[in-house]
Parts: sequence; C-alpha cells; structure tokens
Amino acid sequence: MAARGELFGDVLRRLRLAAGLTQEELAERAGMSVRSISDLERGRNRSPYRATVQRVIDVLQPAEEDAATLWTLAVRRKGPAGLAPPAPVIRLPHPLTPILGREQETGAILHLLRWEGVRLLILTGPGGVGKTRLALHVAAQAAEEFAGGATFVSLATITDPALVPTTLAAALGIRLTGSATAEQALLTHLTDQELLLVLDNLEQVRHAGPFVAELVSACPRLKALVTSRTPLQVRGEQQFEVSPLWVPAADQLAAAGADRSPAVALFRQRAHAALPGFVLDDGNLPAVAAICRHLDGIPLAIELAAAQVKLLSPTAMLARLADRFALLSTGSADAPARQRTMRDTIAWSYDLLEPAHQTLFRTLAVFAGGFDMPAVEAVAGGGTVLDGLRALVEQSLVTRQGKDRFTLLETVRAYAVEQLEAAGESQTVRERHAAYYLRLAGEAEPQLTGSELASWQEQLEAELGNIRAALAWSEESGQVEIGLRILAALWRAWVARGHVAEGRDRIRRLLAGREQRVSSWVRGRALFAAGAFAYYAGDYPAAKETWEECLELWRELDDPAGIALTLNGLASVATDQGRHDISVAYLDECIGIRRGLGDAYALGTSLHNRATVARYQGEYRLAQELYRESLELYRSAGADAASGMPLGGLAAVSTELGDYDSALTYGEEAVAAFRHSGSLPGLALAYLHLGGAAAAVGDHAGERAAFEKGFQLFRDAGVREGMANARLNLARCELDDGNPDEARTLCHEALDVLREIGHRRSMVGALFLLGDIDQADNRMERAARRYAEGLAMARELGYPRGEIQGLERLAHLACVRVELSEARLLYGKASKLRIAIGMPMSAREVATYEEDTAAIGIVRPAGQT
Repeated sequence: MAARGELFGDVLRRLRLAAGLTQEELAERAGMSVRSISDLERGRNRSPYRATVQRVIDVLQPAEEDAATLWTLAVRRKGPAGLAPPAPVIRLPHPLTPILGREQETGAILHLLRWEGVRLLILTGPGGVGKTRLALHVAAQAAEEFAGGATFVSLATITDPALVPTTLAAALGIRLTGSATAEQALLTHLTDQELLLVLDNLEQVRHAGPFVAELVSACPRLKALVTSRTPLQVRGEQQFEVSPLWVPAADQLAAAGADRSPAVALFRQRAHAALPGFVLDDGNLPAVAAICRHLDGIPLAIELAAAQVKLLSPTAMLARLADRFALLSTGSADAPARQRTMRDTIAWSYDLLEPAHQTLFRTLAVFAGGFDMPAVEAVAGGGTVLDGLRALVEQSLVTRQGKDRFTLLETVRAYAVEQLEAAGESQTVRERHAAYYLRLAGEAEPQLTGSELASWQEQLEAELGNIRAALAWSEESGQVEIGLRILAALWRAWVARGHVAEGRDRIRRLLAGREQRVSSWVRGRALFAAGAFAYYAGDYPAAKETWEECLELWRELDDPAGIALTLNGLASVATDQGRHDISVAYLDECIGIRRGLGDAYALGTSLHNRATVARYQGEYRLAQELYRESLELYRSAGADAASGMPLGGLAAVSTELGDYDSALTYGEEAVAAFRHSGSLPGLALAYLHLGGAAAAVGDHAGERAAFEKGFQLFRDAGVREGMANARLNLARCELDDGNPDEARTLCHEALDVLREIGHRRSMVGALFLLGDIDQADNRMERAARRYAEGLAMARELGYPRGEIQGLERLAHLACVRVELSEARLLYGKASKLRIAIGMPMSAREVATYEEDTAAIGIVRPAGQT
C-alpha cells in the first residue's frame, strides 16, 4: 500500500529494491531502457503506458495489494467535475474473415510496439502482401494497452500530402473550425494522449512522412503503426518487413502437410466462400499448392485466384496461370518479382471478365473511398450494373464496405486506373463522376437545414473522398463552375464536420480559376460560401470583405434571396464584433426581404439573430417577441433541430428577467426539441442553457448535472469547442464551490482547445475566468496579467463586449487592492463603452458593480440594468 503522498515512482523504486534489482536489471528484464526506468522513479514520467505498468509488474511480481497500488497511481486524474476517465476509444475496422498464418509476425510486432524505444513502426512490403490486415490484427490486440485506445486512418483515397493532417484530425474527431492549422490542432490534441495511431497506405502520400515523424516526436505518449510499400526514410522509424505466406515446396507436400500451409489454407477459405462445395483433397492439393507458389504466397493474389474456382478447377487454373506469367514476366523484368506477380494476378483476373464487366471495372477506378449502387449506375452510363458488380465482388476485385457500399483495394484500383487511361475513357468517366456528385450536392443542400440533417451529414462524410476527387477534377480540367457549385451547396456540411480550412483553400483556388467563365449567379453563391468559411475560421475581416463583394453582386443581379442571405452573414460579423447598430440595420433589411419571399426557415434564422442582438442590448421584451416568432417559423418549416435555438434564447432572456420558472421550462423544452431531432450538438447546447437557468435559481446540483451532461454530449458528437465551453461552465461551478485548483485545471484544458481551434473570442472569456480563479486564490498579480491579456485580445479582435468585461474586472481588482482612483478610471471607461453599444449588465455583474461603486462613489448610469 502506498504511504501518504507516495507517487508511482516512489512505489516502483521501493518494489524494485525489495526485489533486489538495479535499474539496469529491471530495464533489461522488462524490455525497457534504463532512462525510462529512471524517469519513472524520479517522477519525470508520472503517467506510464498501461503496457509499461504491466511489464514491471510481470518482472517484480509484487503482492496483489502493491500491484493494485501501482495501477491506481498510474491512472490519470479524473476528468471534468469528477467524470470518470473514459474507456479506451477503439476506432478499428473489423475484418469479416480470420487472419491466417501470421502468429509469428503478430508476436514480433506486438513486442516492438511494447518496447519503450519504438514509437514509429513501419510495416513494409509489396501491395497485396497483407500489411493492412496484419496491422489491424495487431492493433486490435494492443488497443486496450493504450489509455486512449487505437484509431485507424486510411490514406488510400488521398494523393496530396497536405491533406494528411486534416484526414488525421477528422479520424480523431478533431473539428477544425478555427484559424489554427490541422497540424497545430493535432499537436495540441495529442500532446498528452496515450494512443496507437494506425496509418494505412502512407506510400500514397510519402512526402507526409516527415510530418508523421514530427508528430510522434512531439507527442511522447503517441505511437504510430504505419503500413507502406516502402520505408519512410525518416529518423526514428523502425521497419518490419511483412513477408508473403509460407508455401511448401513440391517435395514437401506429403511430409509438411501442404493443407496446413497458411497460403493453402487461405486459398481453401476463399475458394469455399466463392463455391461452398469446394473441398481441398489429395486430388487438387498439389495444384493448389503450385498455384500458391506461382503467386509467391501473396495473400491478395491468392484471394483473386481462389475466386475463380466457380469457373476453373485448380488444375485448369494452374495451367492458365503458368502460361500467363511466362508471357507477362518478360515484359516487366525491371519490376520486383512480387510486384510483377501482383500486377499479373490482377491482369489475369481482369482478362477472365466479360467485356461489359471489364468496362465496369475500369469505370470503378474513378471512385475514391468507396461507392454505392446509385453512384455506380450514374457513372457507368446507363443500364443495370447489378450483375457486373456481383461478378466483381465474387472475383474479389471489389470488396464490400458495409451494407450498401463497396470499394476497390488500393492495389486493385491502381491497376483499374491504368486500364481506364489506356482505354482512353478517363475524361468521360471523370466528367460523369463529377456530374453525379454535383447532383448529390444539390439534393443535399436543402436537407442541411431540415429534419434529415443528421443522416445527410453522415452520407456526405462517407462520400468525402469522392467529393474531393470531383473538386480536384474540376480544378485540373478548368471546369471550375462544377467545383464552385458543389462547395456552394455543401459549405454547411463542411463547416459542421470541421473541414473549414480545406474548404476555404479549395474555394479560393476555384474562384481564382480563369479557364472557364463562371456565371454571376454561381459566383455569388461561391462568394457567400467563401465568406462563410472565413467567418467560421474566425477571420472576420476576410469574411466581411468577401460578403461585401457578394452583396454588391447580388444587388447587381437583383436577387432578393442572395441579398438577404448575405445581409444575414454580414450581421453575424457585426454582432460578434459588438457593432450592434450595424448588425440591426443589416438584419432589419434582411427580415423585410425574407418576409416577402416566404422562406420560413430563412426568416426564422434572421429573427433569431435579431433577437440575440436585442438580448445583448438589454431589449428583453423585444428579444422575447422575436425568439417566439422565430420558434413558430422553424416549427412550420419542420426544422426540429433549429427550433431548439430560440427556445434556448428564451431561456437566457427569462434568466436575465428573473423569471426563473420560465427559464427552466424553456430550457427543458429546448432539450426535448433537440433530443427529438437527434442533434447531439443542439442537445448539448440546450443542456448548457438549462444549466444557466439552474444556476440562476441556486440549484447548484442541477446546474452541475446539466453542464456535465452537455460536456458528455459534446464529447460524443466530437464538437470540441462545445466541450471547451462546457468545461468553462464546470470551472465556474468549481470556483463557486471553493475549488480553485480544479477550476484552474478545467479552465486551462478549455483554453488549450480554444487556442488550438482558433476561437479567440471564446479565449477572451477563458482568460477572464482564469483571472477570476487567480483572484479568488489571492494571486492578484497573476489575475491582473490574465485580465490584461484578455483585454488586449478583445481590443485586437474588435470585440467591445470583451473589452467591457476586461475593464470591469481590472476595475474590481483595483477596488480589492484599494487603488480607488484607478478603479474609478476603469469603471468610467467601461460605462462609456456600455452606453455606446447598448450592453446591459448581468445579475452577477450588477452585484459586483454596486458593491464596488458604493466604495468609490460612482453612481451607475441610467439604463444600465
């Protein structure tokens, strides 16, 4: 049992000495470095890997009580507000068939992964040798040894190394909605994460190898298991070459038992799947073994061959394979033997297809990241493709990817691309592919504000690889209008899924394209999307400039819907910057136009935004009226998810008016609306509103429970800025309960996330809260620095609400320090700014202000309630 105050390293040292071992001896027996043992005992590493704890326990063999103590001390502190640390998150595909003949490789790779000095492990080998399958098998066994579990990231669908960071961020649930780059977001998110990251097909984007190495180096608890046909040639990589499956020689058939060869066993497994009546017996065993030898034991080649048993017996298959390889090998002698084998095997399977099925196979090369039946039917150019797709699946050239989706393994797709180019069909097929995804984007756009939002978001994310491919073709071919129309339709989905930086970069390049004339209407829609990407990236100047250009264009075209949409966007920028008079002017014009258009959802959005400005200005009765009208419009439009927004606004207004019963009722209705719609982010936000109402009535237990629920929902939805806001609310709870250390930890966690994703306006509030915590902890100088930092950031952003809050916090601090003249000066500046923008005080602010002004002789200006 640990003595009071003992740390993991103290207990480890005690148990090591009791076992009579030196650090060197323990390190050698546990498969660790002496430095690692030293760091643990000296407290430099207080959060060892789970596998590390298990290894030292295996060596030291302590009493059960001491082993439990080691485990207890190794576990990190609990999460927000006492939430238990989450179980390891395992994001790995589940292959449908068992792995065969890889026991030795599995053990060796697991040993390397568990070695402290191995952080970047590369599985190399030719295409089709089974690197991905082996990596998944190993990761599934090792995942629970990492506190954060394991995440699989396929890079097979991308060719641009610049997209690797955003692809990793998406796989890890990191939403890139701010100005921070994907690289910065990953570094912040993974700095202290104990995680196994499985990166598949890195040879596709080999130039991203240095970034992967830097990421692993910068995140000491991260390990990467990478598959690549070639080494990355970066510092710190540990290579492991994956060999083909063992195949017995001809003279070993009887003695070795060829039926126990993993290569032969794989052939038998796949042949039986293709032809349930297939049996491996003495009659066909020699031919099967010979086929596996011809195919060099490469698993994918064996699977492709085994799929032909419906057409050919093993003996007939062997004859055809032998003839073909003798013919083709002479033409590709400069290629490695195993690559010739793989390519020739695919070619052999391709040649066995009917001409119509060959055409379909070539067409499928255009899809990136999978496809479904409607997409194939559209791109294949009419007629039924069901029989052809079934034939390709049966011959293992196409793989099922869930219930309704299919894909080509990357090795197979590379061959299909060759054939597509050779047939001269590439341009036509890619054009049809882009046209299909343009139609899909058009179908999705109206659903992104309706009740089917969640299902469409999921579908569009599944098609992200294909949408990227269509956008790339649009840019490369000069058909930029297609790409602009796709992004103009899908910007809401890309913002929601965190593809802000990528969307912004792509639409800027497309708007700069000059190869094809773009219609003014399309350009207007694209400019609005570009402004939206800039706005959600936190770049207010760029958003304002782009939307002003967009507004001018819509006015020239006399397009009222476009004018109203852009006015609403400009109003959002003005509201965020505290320029309420400008925001009101924009919104009033927008509302007038939208009333005439009869678009209930759009009008509801503008009224909700206008109500929010009224609330910020203290015009609570007007805000209530506008929120209620917005609510009715959303309900009439069937926008269940959106109806929770005005309900949350009504809860906030009721809280400010002291009508706490109504605040709780509206908060509960907002929760019900979002729960009915299935929108996790909306439901989470509603719980934050509910927590605010509970706080106002002094229901601290209800307040904490609501904020904890909001945090959990934001975490489940992967909305990191929401998680940060929930942490800030929980930090305020801890501060109110007299727990400044816990409050400070939560606040720092939130601030780290906000800094990573670029939400600088929210960072202002986090800095002020840190200052409040320091002040409560009697750290006055540090509190002053926090307030000053937040104030400077607010001024830099043009955010007067934040500027007022900073001035008043510094003024209150001056009162506490009995610097009364300084307090008068600061409160005077804040009051002038409040009057200028029409910003009322909250109940908490009023209480502090009245206490301070009573001491320094200031009367609150009229109207500041």
